[in-house]
Amino acid sequence: MKEGRTVVTTVPVDEDGVVDLDALSELMVTADLVSVMTVNNEVGTIQPIEDIGALCIGQGVPLHTDAAQAIGRVPVDMETGITFATLSSHKIYGPPGIGAICAQPEDISLLKPLMSGGGQERGLRPGTLPTPLCVGFGEACALAVRERERDAEQASALAESFLEHLDTAGVVYAVNGSRDERVAQNLNVSFDGVEAEALLARLPSVALSTGSACSSGAIRPSKVLTAMGLDGDRVRSAVRIGFGRGTGPRDVHDAAAKVAAVVTALRGQSV
Repeated sequence: MKEGRTVVTTVPVDEDGVVDLDALSELMVTADLVSVMTVNNEVGTIQPIEDIGALCIGQGVPLHTDAAQAIGRVPVDMETGITFATLSSHKIYGPPGIGAICAQPEDISLLKPLMSGGGQERGLRPGTLPTPLCVGFGEACALAVRERERDAEQASALAESFLEHLDTAGVVYAVNGSRDERVAQNLNVSFDGVEAEALLARLPSVALSTGSACSSGAIRPSKVLTAMGLDGDRVRSAVRIGFGRGTGPRDVHDAAAKVAAVVTALRGQSV
């Protein structure tokens, strides 16, 4: 922070989307806060948050992590150097419209309210809490913890099945992000020679996306994939595929068959 201005410096990542720890260590010397997503929302890469936390402890810099994509998918431990963690209810099948900031007790005073008022909430927010949403969010968190391993096993099997169907259909593709250090619920795939927007336009019955929901409607190339060093063609041909509790083997089979057919058709047209 300099003269009332917030200066944001972006830490580079490798080809899998993993934060460069050496670069982070150098940059945090003059930092007031480090903010890293535990799990990336576009490619599903899991960050080494414990290592990042250790660096932050060593430098005495607060660490914020966006754990919205991590809760219910990977363990998140506030005792690993995390100062603040932000969560979102709807990401774990809870009611939409509510989120949470987890904070170390001694660091709550560092939070600055966006709106004034609300002495009952330590001055952090005005208004009355939506009790039904709070209860629903809490139950969703409890269920996410109980079902985490089962959800991961199911999603992993579905993701592998999806890719196997593409292989069987002879569709060439490239998985973006780490094949190992990723959450099974997220799969980001590029189809060389196929514009992702054209692919989605011909798959109205399949719910896919070209990026995160946060960037819905954006026409610029994905900042995440670009930061990973992928070339423009691979970025423009990337689609994000999600697997959740409600997804079944038949859903995956049908979706993969439709994707394979459209990719084949579009590649044929471009020859």
